[in-house]
Amino acid sequence: MMIGTNDSNIQAYTELNCLLKHFPSELINSLPSKLLEFIDNISDSKYNIEVDTTKRLLQQNMSPKTQSLLAVLKYNFWSTDEQKKIMEKSLYENEFNYQEELSEKYSTDNLFINRHKIATESTPASPEYAGGVQSSFASPEYTSEVPSTPASQQIIGETQNGFNTAQIVVYKDGFFKRIWNRFREWLYR
Repeated sequence: MMIGTNDSNIQAYTELNCLLKHFPSELINSLPSKLLEFIDNISDSKYNIEVDTTKRLLQQNMSPKTQSLLAVLKYNFWSTDEQKKIMEKSLYENEFNYQEELSEKYSTDNLFINRHKIATESTPASPEYAGGVQSSFASPEYTSEVPSTPASQQIIGETQNGFNTAQIVVYKDGFFKRIWNRFREWLYR
């Protein structure tokens, strides 16, 4: 076994080696001898690969890595210039579509936009009130307490990216509470 190879690569090269034994000789002869030696050296006899000669190549039971290796061999050694251009166009389109999906999924424009913003009207007596700041973990899904009444919640928008968040509500102390706190501060000096 060579350094840097894992079991899935060894399996793919073993499948490729078994498939190449059933290819026409003119296709095998077009491959460099060093490549054939490499494929033969890296393949392992512990994998038992059965090739059904009645099925087409794409219908064979082979791993995606083996399919990729066959595509590389076809592109580099068995394709004409016109076939290479068609394969390149297909690969570029696939890559473009994949990158578009990734950019939509991880877009920084939509990162901080939330579909549901829940404004909860809490009072200091409610269980959601936590030391002057409404806790974002005070929603019924995070607490085992009885959920607040549906009338106290208002849905402002729709969720995006599957996130539901609650707005943080900061409560200011009332007039008498501020006086009491100043008095306590003065006593404990």
